[in-house]
Amino acid sequence: MQSVDAHLGFVRAGLSWVAVDDLDRPLGFLCAEISDGALHIWQLAVRHEHQGRGLGRALIAAAIAHAFDRSLAEVTLTTFRELAWNERFYRKLGFLTLDEEGLDARLTQILAKEATYDLPTDRRCAMRLLLDDRQPDAGNDPLGR
Repeated sequence: MQSVDAHLGFVRAGLSWVAVDDLDRPLGFLCAEISDGALHIWQLAVRHEHQGRGLGRALIAAAIAHAFDRSLAEVTLTTFRELAWNERFYRKLGFLTLDEEGLDARLTQILAKEATYDLPTDRRCAMRLLLDDRQPDAGNDPLGR
């Protein structure tokens, strides 16, 4: 869980997206950072009672569109392997799980930092969605929009 200050930093950078209901109450959010030609997703959360309705998918789509608009090469994240709403969810959206040889220095450093926060390295993985220079459309959008 990130601090309020960290979340506000993502907001100030324009790298936080929020899904809201009809009364503007937050239902979920995504926070990311741009580094080394990649958009890295730091956190995606959807209120439990609103999961399974496409909010996480929509937040990921917004982040991917942002990365395309900035001509970034990829979208990356780290997550737990075994939880249904984590690695398997991202795979359905086109992300690939990286083995140790596929990790660049940035992702290796992120996973190492997570270990200092007692996130078990054997249960974590890094994932990548490679982007090209085409804006997503129905034919090539990894989210199938």
